[in-house]
Amino acid sequence: DLALARGDGRAAVVMYRRALELSRREMLENGDTVMDTALVTFSRKLGWALAKAGDLAGADGVVREALDLTGPYDGNRARMHLVLGRVAALRERPRDAMRHFGQALEIVAGVEPEVEQAVQLALGRLRRDAGDPALAGNAFRRALELLDQREAPADEHATVLIELGEVSLLADDAEEAELHATRARELAAEAGSVAVEARALGLLARAARHDGRMSESRAHYEAARAMAARAGDSTSEARFASALAV
Repeated sequence: DLALARGDGRAAVVMYRRALELSRREMLENGDTVMDTALVTFSRKLGWALAKAGDLAGADGVVREALDLTGPYDGNRARMHLVLGRVAALRERPRDAMRHFGQALEIVAGVEPEVEQAVQLALGRLRRDAGDPALAGNAFRRALELLDQREAPADEHATVLIELGEVSLLADDAEEAELHATRARELAAEAGSVAVEARALGLLARAARHDGRMSESRAHYEAARAMAARAGDSTSEARFASALAV
């Protein structure tokens, strides 16, 4: 999990594969059906690690193989469909992705808010990438409602507000984007999440630039770049520096 969190997909693949092998051996030697859950969990995580490492076909195969170990209304099955949908999106198969996300929602909607929230976020991103900011916004708003139900941490709220603000900007509503970015910045500061606060500042910069407020945009970008550097987020720092050069 730590390897995947730091972006090292290859290391995560090795470790999840080993965990899967040990689970299978335990099940074969002792007939322990409790290991079915472990097999499903490690298969799902291995699949996503393979996707992160660039092996999309392998990721799809690993997750599908374990899908039959889950019941039709099992939350784990929904999690598997979520991963399959994400992999399909990475393979540029949006219809397949939408089908998997729909199947996941059928299982968890109104029952498992944490999984439903993850599916709504994935749906929002898929619709955003398809150029449909209205439907993307609906999915992100539903994700925010689910975060409220779960009383999730402030930085999680901030991250989704930034995504909602980005689709507002895609719909040419800079005012709404600015409102979401401002609230996201407040929540990120409250949570002490410097990287998320930098992203919120970046969105404020884009909203100001959209409205022609160039000096304000530049000030936000400079603050965002400094904050991203402080957070050790070199990707965001480079993006903000590039925006300043325009």
